[in-house]
Parts: sequence; C-alpha cells; structure tokens
Amino acid sequence: MNLVKHIAIYSIVLFLLVLSPIQAQSTGIWFDDISTTVSLSDDEADSLMTYLVDVVIDGNRSTSYPAQLPTIDSPQIIFLSVSDSIRQAHVFMGRGDSLRLAILDAVRQLDTLSPLFNPQWLKLDFVTSVEQRNLTTYDTQVELERSLYGLAFEEVSNLAFLPEELVSITLVDSSNDIRIDNIHEYLTEQHRPERLDETATNPTIYRFGTLGYFSDGTSTTQLYRGNRLTNDITSDDLLSAMALGGDYLRDAVKPNGQFVYSYLPKSNRDDNGYNILRHAGTTFSMLEVYEITQDPALLASIEQVLGYLVNQVRPCTGFITGDSALCLVEDDEVKLGGHGLAILAISKYTSLTGDDTYLSIAQGLAEWIVGSQDDAGNAVHKISFSSNMDSGFVSGYYPGEAIFGLMRLYAIDGDDRWLQSAVATARYLILIRDGDVPADELEHDHWLLYGLNEVYRAEPDPIYIDHAEKIVTAIMGAQLTDAPYPDWNGGFRSPPTAAPTATRIEGLCATYHLFRDFNDSADLDRMLTALILGAQFQLTAQFQPESVMYLQDPQRALGGIRKTLTNYEVRIDYVQHSISNLICIAGLIE
Repeated sequence: MNLVKHIAIYSIVLFLLVLSPIQAQSTGIWFDDISTTVSLSDDEADSLMTYLVDVVIDGNRSTSYPAQLPTIDSPQIIFLSVSDSIRQAHVFMGRGDSLRLAILDAVRQLDTLSPLFNPQWLKLDFVTSVEQRNLTTYDTQVELERSLYGLAFEEVSNLAFLPEELVSITLVDSSNDIRIDNIHEYLTEQHRPERLDETATNPTIYRFGTLGYFSDGTSTTQLYRGNRLTNDITSDDLLSAMALGGDYLRDAVKPNGQFVYSYLPKSNRDDNGYNILRHAGTTFSMLEVYEITQDPALLASIEQVLGYLVNQVRPCTGFITGDSALCLVEDDEVKLGGHGLAILAISKYTSLTGDDTYLSIAQGLAEWIVGSQDDAGNAVHKISFSSNMDSGFVSGYYPGEAIFGLMRLYAIDGDDRWLQSAVATARYLILIRDGDVPADELEHDHWLLYGLNEVYRAEPDPIYIDHAEKIVTAIMGAQLTDAPYPDWNGGFRSPPTAAPTATRIEGLCATYHLFRDFNDSADLDRMLTALILGAQFQLTAQFQPESVMYLQDPQRALGGIRKTLTNYEVRIDYVQHSISNLICIAGLIE
C-alpha cells in the first residue's frame, strides 16, 4: 500500500473518530431507575466543573474525581456535551449506580474522540426529574415544554436527547410532534448507529428535567433553558454583549454591502427578503458600536453597508418639487421611515468620522420629508417611485424615525428647516394622531421617544415631556415582571419577543435621559429597574457559546439575537435594537 493510500485511510478514520462519539452501552441504568436526583451547592458545582475542565478541555484524563463531592449512591444519568466551538457538540450520556460512576462513564467515552479534537466548551447536565409516558405511536404529540424537558425513548433504543437538542435540531417541533426524520438525520450526521422503530406500537417515552452548567474553561455558569440567567449585570456585561452583537453584524455583511437580512441557525441557511429601512437602522447601530470599540474591521463593514445604502438613492421627480430632493428607493417604493433612518445613519457617520461625503445625500432625503408634509405636519408615508402615487399606507413608526433623523442632521448642519419639520411632525403626532387615544392604548413608539428627547432639547415645550411620560407609562405597564418562567421577565409579549422588547427598552432609555435632565417628577428609579430587567432578558436572548453549541455552525450564530427563546431566527433589526439599548443602559449604570 502506497503512502497516499495510507494517508487517505488515516484521514477517513480520523474524520470518523472526530464525529462519532460512542454512547454508553453497558451500565443497565435507564430513566425509570432514577429516584434520587442531584443537588449541588455552588462550591460543589464549581469543583466538579473545574475537574471536568481539567479532564475535557485541558486533556488531563488521569485527573482524579474530586473526593469532596457527594457520592449520591443511587442510579444516575448525566450528559456531557463537548464542542470545539466550530462544529456541533458531541453529547455523551453517562450512566452509573452513583453520580461518580455516571460522570466517569461519560468521561470514559471522551477517548473515542480524535487526539486532534480541541475541546473549547463543555456543558454538564444532571437529570433532575423523570416522568414516564406511554404513546400510541411515535407520531403522537408529546406534551412537554421542549426547551425545558429532555426526551428519552425505551432503553433498547439507547436514545435520549437534551432539551437543547430537541429545540436546536428540531427533534421535537413547535407543535410538539416527534420528528423521527430529524432524529435519524441527526444520528446519521453524528455517525451513530441507533434508530427508532417507526412501526412500534404503545412505545414508552420519558420526559426528564435537567440542571445544567457550562464552562468555556475560564468560568462556570449555571443554566436555565440552556441559557445563562443574569441577575446582577454590570456595564462590562452589557458592553461585552454589545461588542458580540457588533461582531455578528460585521460578519453578516455580504461583498455587495447588503446584510444577511435573516439567518436561520437551526437549518444554517439564509432566509429570503430584504428591507432597506432596517438596513439603514442597522448601519446606525453599527456606528454606535464603532464609537465605543474603534474597531477598524467594523468600520470597513460600515462603509460597505453605507455604500450600498447611498447607491439606492435616486433623484426625486414629480412628487416633490425642487432639484435637490432625493428618494431612497427599494422595490419601487419610497418610505418616510427609510428616509429618516438613512439620514440618521449618514449623520452618525459624518459626526463620528468627520467625512462629509454623504452629507448632501442626507440633506436631499430631508428635502423630500419637508416637501411631503402638509400644513398640519403630517407627512406622506409611502409612495410609488415610478408613478409618484401615495400608496395610502400609514406606519406607526415612520414619523418618529423621520423626527430622529432630522434632528441629528440639524445638529450637524444647523439648517432650521429640519428642526421646524421635526417640531411640526412631533406636534401633529401628539395633538392629532394621539390626541384622543387613552394612555394605555398608545403606540409604544420608541422612535418618537428618541425624537422627543432631541426636539425638547432644541425647542422646549411641556407637551413633549407630558406625551413621553404617557408612552413610558404604557411601556412599563406592559413589561413582564412576574412571568411564568424566570427567563421571560423583562420581556414584552407572551412569549417575549426580541424586537418588541428591544425597541421598547430603547425608547425607555432615551426618555430616561430626557427625564433625568428636565423632569423632576419622573420616577427614575422605576424606569432604571425596568431598563435593567429588559437588559437581562436581552442578554438571555443573545446567542452565547452555551446556546450555539448544538447548532451546525456555532460561530455564525454567536452574538445574534433570536426572535424568541425557542424561535432561533436572527434578523438584523433584532440585533440592531438590542445593541443600541445595551449601549444606552451601560452608560446609565456605569
């Protein structure tokens, strides 16, 4: 056999070793044997995870099991998940007549990994509760909260999956259907031989609860729903999350300057669709990150996406008179909100870099806004670029976006037309659009709150303070503070959702600055409590190492903000709004 064939065979064996962990086969312990569950103190958990870091990440297989740990001499099942941070984690199920033997059983299986496999992250899960269920067939829905409970099948199958596997790989879908096709595909990808007998009648399954701990080799974190719960946040925590989100956006920029608008981590694919308005808003948030980090790689990506943005600008004809008016066009549509956020992004870029290359474009977009307003201050929201026809569409957020953008442009060039247009729009919204709306039914208009903070500072009027107070009261009244699950607190809607939560916290934070400076009667303590609670939820919703390790491409999702704690879609505006308010709150608690 020649050298080339030797190398080829070795490479295949090595590939299989890296991807093919062998599950425990011989202990005779299964989920119906579990009667005593694990309960560890913080010190015991730290000691156990320190041991596992030494064994798994540092590779010291001969390290002794900590003598100070409780033995728990009853049947136990644990799961040890190991990732190199690049590929999907390997999950080893350890079983034994005691906690020590169960852990050592899992550790023994590490020897099936290639010596070239480089563990970076590890997660330990104890089985804390077991409930047996009998089904008619595997096609029957399983009644379990799939992100809180794992699923095991009959002992002969040798199959059990953590809650994080059920969600990340959709082994059980959102309708609580067992996805046998996904289970078999997952087992094949992991080079595992086990299969479910799809013809089984009256099969037994086990719903089990878990207690999880994660370590990246430097610190240990207890988990809930596979995520870290953050109770005492610091400015550094928020800025670290902000930087991670900035990295996600930087890496989501395509060569043509567009973003990967929506990423679906479970299937590792991009979703179709685009929105130039959100492109502009995301560009602004990246500039906020750059203002703090001064990362040249981030600035390079910003200039790419800003270049794409200005390339969508066309001279306006017909609808607005004046040679200098410009339109931001996407799919033959021109949107008031798109103009506002494009002006915002260009103004931020100009003020940060001193480069006024795009300033005339922002001014041309502002000309369109001013020209589209009627005498009451109401602007057209959307037109067809080719026909110059008003579509009749009305957005609750476009006017606030326009106010914010105009005020930031006014701060740069001092053109009074932008200020007066912003003032007219704000008064229209307060006195006409929202004039008769009960306070608890007001739109949670974060962009308007941003705008009112700016407008009041330039042209003080008590109506801006009063209206901001009404919106803030409505926002705080809708925030989850006593939710059925601890990781829902701080969010908005049920289940809490990324964009509604992040945007409301943004508006609340902008108004905190306004009230701190000009409203002596404001309950700033209550506002700060709501802001911190909102930040805690967003840290939970952000993809961190422990929540990406079961995905096909962990690094790609890292730093993104998912739609909900179980819907893993990452859209650029989810990240945009979160990092903007994390920056704002970090400044408050510093």
